[in-house]
Formats: sequence, C-alpha cells, structure tokens
Amino acid sequence: MSDETVSHRTHRVAVIALHPIQYQAGLWREMASQPKLDVRVLYLDSIGVDGSIEPVTGRPVKWDVPLLEGYSHEFVPNWSPWVWTALVHRVNPRLLSLIWRGGYSAIVVHGYVTLSNWLALAAARVRGTRVVFRGEGTLLGPRSTRRTPGKAFARMFSALFLKACDAIAYSCEDNRQYLLSRGAPAERLFPMPCAVDNRLLAELAESASDPANFRAHHGIPPSAVVVISVGQLIERKRMQDAIEALAAPPLRGLPEVHLVIIGNGPERERLEAQARALGLEGRVHLLGFLGQRPLVEALLASDLFVIGSSEDPSPKALSEALFLGLPAICSDRVGTCPELVEHGRNGFSFPCGNLMQLASRIAELVPHRERRREMGKESRRIAKQNDFAAGVEAMVRKLDELEGRR
Repeated sequence: MSDETVSHRTHRVAVIALHPIQYQAGLWREMASQPKLDVRVLYLDSIGVDGSIEPVTGRPVKWDVPLLEGYSHEFVPNWSPWVWTALVHRVNPRLLSLIWRGGYSAIVVHGYVTLSNWLALAAARVRGTRVVFRGEGTLLGPRSTRRTPGKAFARMFSALFLKACDAIAYSCEDNRQYLLSRGAPAERLFPMPCAVDNRLLAELAESASDPANFRAHHGIPPSAVVVISVGQLIERKRMQDAIEALAAPPLRGLPEVHLVIIGNGPERERLEAQARALGLEGRVHLLGFLGQRPLVEALLASDLFVIGSSEDPSPKALSEALFLGLPAICSDRVGTCPELVEHGRNGFSFPCGNLMQLASRIAELVPHRERRREMGKESRRIAKQNDFAAGVEAMVRKLDELEGRR
C-alpha cells in the first residue's frame, strides 16, 4: 500500500468507553468531526445519563450538558451487578460480536481493569483489528515499596495487555513513564495531550451570568480575592491543605482572601469542621457538586486556582481553569503539572503538603491583580495548545502509520 493511499484512507474506529463522562463526550465529538475517522462509541454502562449513584460521593451522577450528541454510539448490555467493583464492573459479552462483525480497522480501549476491556482486546486480536490503548496512571504520589504477590500479578497482567496493543497514547511525561513501568513497549507510545472540551467551555463562558451574581449568591464580597479548588472531597485530593493555608501566617492577616471548594465526597464534614475550628467559616465556601454550567460560572468568578492532590494523573479541573484564564498553584504530585503549569509564567508548583509554600504562593499573587491577569492569559494559551483537536490529529497520524505497516 502506498503512502498516498494510506493518507487518504478513512479509519473505522470503535471506542470502548466505560460510561458517558462529561470530560470525554467532547473528544468523541471531535473524533466524529475528523474526516478521516468513522467513529462509533460502544458504552459499557449508562451511568452518567440515568442518574445512578456514584459510590465515592454517594450522590446521583447526572450531568447538565449533552453527553450523547454529535457522534454515533450504542449501549452494550452490562451483565455485571457490581458496577463499581474493579475488574468485574463491566461484563459485556456482546462486545465480541460487535467487534467481530463491525468491520472496524481499529478499536480504542480505556484501561485494563475491566473484564470487558480484555474481551474487546481478545476479539480484536483474533479479528486482526488494530488496538489503541488510552489510560491514566501516575508514578507520582505516595506508594508502598513493599513487594506482594498481588502487585506482581497485577503488573504481569498489565504488561500482557499493553504488549498486545498496537499503539499506546500517553497524556504527559509522567503518564509515559508510568506506562513504561507497567510494561508498555516504548516504540508503540505516542503523545495525546490531556485536554477538556475547550469549544464547550467557550460556549458556556459566553453565556455565563455576570461573576458578580455568583459572588452575591454565595455571600462572597465583590472585592474579595477568590481562590478556587475543584474535585471530589476524598483523601488524595487534600482539600484540607487549601483551608489550612488560609489560616497560615502569609494569609492569616488577609481577610479579603476567600476559598471556594467545589465537589462532594466523604471528606466534606471534616472539611467543614476544620474551617470552623480555624475561624474561617465566612471565608471558606463549600458549594458541593456543580454541573458544568455553574462550574464555569464559579471559575469565571474566581481569581486563582489551587490543586493540592497527593496523587492525580491528569485532573481535568486544572485544564478547565487554565482555559478560563486562571493562574494555577499546583502540587508537584499532579502528573500534568510540568506540562500545564509553567513556574512563574502562568502559576507555580509547590511540594505536596507544604502548607507554608502553598500559602506563600497564594499571598504572592493576592495584591497583584494585573499580574494575575497576565498569568491567566498564559494559562489560556497553554490550554489552547492542549485541546482535543491536537489529540485526535495525533491519533489519526498513528492510525495512518499502523495502516502503512500492514
């Protein structure tokens, strides 16, 4: 097959997705709009559109933005009664016939911790269909160095899965190193940047209400400098660090600094108690879960984004905040931090758990509105370079390359 023939060929691709997720829907739409791709998303469950309970937060999961528009999709029956249990949470035998009869030139699988991903891999290998892997993982964060049979078994199976794939996408350098450590062949890796739906964010920002309305609704003074943090209220997100930093010496004497925390989870009561104990009730605002529209309004009403996670491969809230023009102060345990936060240009990194450095970095930007604005412009520039279009183009190039080798 000539290079010219490959460059004009359309790739028929099946995407194997756990369930509809607001952070992925835009990617599927971008893939569907690419002339060289004929895409169909095969969902392994309907969580996200049916209001099912998410176990971490204990709340129904249902998003306020379109999740199923703009691309071809179908829901594959899930036989598993354990939809939140690793490995057996997706058991979809019909995948075998869909991949066998679908005439796909490639499938895209996300992760290897579900039985159905292994079924999809097996069907594709027998059928002669190319397999592209996408998965999140990080080498950062606290990890036990103790060797156990379970860990050895898990690494063996991850290596088996990755070595059976034709191409493996990584979102950042940390993710690349993680995949290599799990047995991924280096020559099959290709970059596909971590991204969010910049097009949707721009539309929501255009129609958002005045930031003053958001502040007034939540009792935040118009003149306040608002620090915002977004994520599930779970231990590894370390939301308590932002609250503690507000009471640290660099910020203790700055009552104009307010903290907004968005998200739900088991840590909420403890965080509320912490804010009361530190005398910060009027300056810490825990707003719970917000849909995509009110989340955009919250970010637009804020001055500075903070993420203090101890283990976080590619938090999408960071990418959203950057696109909406916020400087970011980011823990060094966030996988995408080196790519998305240029120290001193659009924000700062700090050692995870170092409250004094976190407080000092926030205090450094509080009195300088113009500097925050300039850093926010840099954030937006970086976010625009890491959009879905760039990732889809990288995937098409890889599929062309694979087809040329056939």
